[in-house]
Amino acid sequence: MESRGKPRLFFFIFARHHSSETLLIKRHHSSEILFIERHHSSEILFTERHHSVKIPMRTNDYTSSAIRVLLICLAASATRILPHPVNFGPLTAVALFAGYRLGSWKAAIPVVLLSAFLSDLLVNALLYQVVEAQYFLSPVTLSIYGFYIAASVASARINLMKPRTLVASGLASSVRVFLISNGAVWATSTSYPSGLGGLMASYIAGIPFFPYTLMGDLFYLSILVLGTSWVEQKMPSFLPKTDRFR
Repeated sequence: MESRGKPRLFFFIFARHHSSETLLIKRHHSSEILFIERHHSSEILFTERHHSVKIPMRTNDYTSSAIRVLLICLAASATRILPHPVNFGPLTAVALFAGYRLGSWKAAIPVVLLSAFLSDLLVNALLYQVVEAQYFLSPVTLSIYGFYIAASVASARINLMKPRTLVASGLASSVRVFLISNGAVWATSTSYPSGLGGLMASYIAGIPFFPYTLMGDLFYLSILVLGTSWVEQKMPSFLPKTDRFR
């Protein structure tokens, strides 16, 4: 009886083993197929959402954050009406900051020109109580505005978060403003004789004001760049990204 029972027991164990193994394989494959189906369906869903939601929102996010940059630049430019040393102003820093933060000269130029124009209107109306079109069309004003445009275009490719770059950009911009403004005054004013001697006299007359220009540029540039960098860390979507430098 025992010799006849062993083959049956062996066959029964063998059959159960293979049936459970088959069942396990079937379950394994069915779960794998189910996982693949779910994986592909979720991947398709993610792709559809990615193309339908995230890509269109990038333009809207940039536009809204660019408007916030404009408001920051307008607020900084408006500080010109506060008491300050002569030539200690924010506009050069605003031009550099707008190009750096927006990363596009097409977006930066309107921001810079609007900030400069509105702040000039504000200063002339409140402090001098005179608003004349001749001021905005003068060679001195147009040459300075031209520099602001050039500064915003150049700063779109500069990482101002590096301390050396920030200081070098502020210093170079201050020197350019000094050369352009005093050169324009010499070219359009009768206070200086024509020729190299008159040009050098105009530059010499402007030297006492240069330290205030440099301090103002470095002060405002540091506040704008470092301050908005801190805001970017706290609220990443509030301002345009500057991760193109990383």
